[in-house]
Amino acid sequence: MSSQTLDQELAIKIFEFWKSTPIIKTIDLAEFKSIFNAEARAQIIDILSQGIEDTNPRTNKIEKRHALTAKEISKEIKSKYNVKLEKSNLYFHINHLIEANLINIVAQIPSGKRITTYYGRSSKICAAGGIKKDHMIHDILVSDKLTELILEINPNLQKETIIKMNEDLKTINYWDYDVFEEWTNMGGSKIFDIDIDVLKLTSLMSLQYRFNPTVGKGLSKLAKLLNFKMVGVHEIPPELIKKYSPDNYVAGELDEDQLLNYWNRLPILTIIPFSDMENLLESNTGKHKKGEKIRNSILEVLRKGIETEDSTGKKRFRYLYTAKEILDGVNEILSKGMGDEHKIKRASLYFHLDKLENANFIRVAGYIPRGTSQRISYYGRTGKVISTSQYDDEEISYPTIRSKGLRDLIYRLNPDINKNDIEFLLQRVDFINKYSFATFPIWVERNEKFLEKVNIDLVKLSAIISILRRFNPEVVDGLKELSDLIQFKQAA
Repeated sequence: MSSQTLDQELAIKIFEFWKSTPIIKTIDLAEFKSIFNAEARAQIIDILSQGIEDTNPRTNKIEKRHALTAKEISKEIKSKYNVKLEKSNLYFHINHLIEANLINIVAQIPSGKRITTYYGRSSKICAAGGIKKDHMIHDILVSDKLTELILEINPNLQKETIIKMNEDLKTINYWDYDVFEEWTNMGGSKIFDIDIDVLKLTSLMSLQYRFNPTVGKGLSKLAKLLNFKMVGVHEIPPELIKKYSPDNYVAGELDEDQLLNYWNRLPILTIIPFSDMENLLESNTGKHKKGEKIRNSILEVLRKGIETEDSTGKKRFRYLYTAKEILDGVNEILSKGMGDEHKIKRASLYFHLDKLENANFIRVAGYIPRGTSQRISYYGRTGKVISTSQYDDEEISYPTIRSKGLRDLIYRLNPDINKNDIEFLLQRVDFINKYSFATFPIWVERNEKFLEKVNIDLVKLSAIISILRRFNPEVVDGLKELSDLIQFKQAA
């Protein structure tokens, strides 16, 4: 076999290996967390899953290639995440993933005196085992605080009604990747000569599994108990924007009462212009990912509170932080999610604090004198929940619903089906992609008097209100129909 023929075969291999790559690999939850405590490793795995477009020497056509060189991986991470990994750091993480059997060396192709190594995933999906017992996606559903809020709104309600509703909702909290593996073994493997993103398909199937008809009934009950009504508008009415816009706050010297009761007096909601929300917290380009991560971490720290003692020795939670306390909290988050090398310095923190303060996400709430000439400033959020005033039509959490691949799968499994019926069904299901920033503010305004009496996690509650809108009875029925069409079994 000539060197040229060998090179040709290896070149074809880096395109073809993905077709025979196993579907799923499940590893222990503790090992999963240990491997992905550095965000760089998650980025490498994601890049290898997405692949890059290149000319396949066998077909001479542009196709997706899922085996990449270290240089290509580095380039894609820089493009997608705006993170530059040093060569030694990149190889450190690649070797870590090889040792964990999450990626393999697919081919080593001679290039002059050098050998070019191509890396690929060892499975299309990497899942953590043990989640079903240990993890709750929406733990607020079984919290005492939600029960307390429901009883505030419905004072004559029997607690047993809430317990029964929680039983109906229990599968909303669990997604077991074993279910997907069972599906592929029983015929779902027909998808793998169809051009479909497997990881995104599993995200959709997790909804199909969890949001079964029983959950649908439970959500309908919960909507009534929380005084939730569907709203057709996507943008927040001007009168609510005015009501929940940040006030003209004047910072001054803080006494103990102001320091410890800041959160209790904080508005439930602050509405921020969409442009500021997008630019500072959730840019869709991925170019400013680390800055977004830092700013989101600052807001997360300020929402958690810090345990302290008041002048009587009683333990309390304080929601005003010094810059140093924020820095410690942010670096703890960054270290766990991205690795110690991504910790920030005080100067960088002040840069991001200024950006958030100028956009009214946070403010200097006051200061405490220190000595005769110094004072310590304390930062706080401008609202318990921060929302925005506009609906983002581009936000698509479950793009598989709109994909050609899902339609090809349905037609293959149901060759006699009417295509117009499928389009109508998928349009109904696609409602889960239609977010409305107006939903939560309108609901808050209607139920403010009840919310003021219950110290509930409003960020988690806002996620539940979004679910009540997007997973209405018609959508849940649609997910059931879709599951039947692709022969996928929902949770019992």
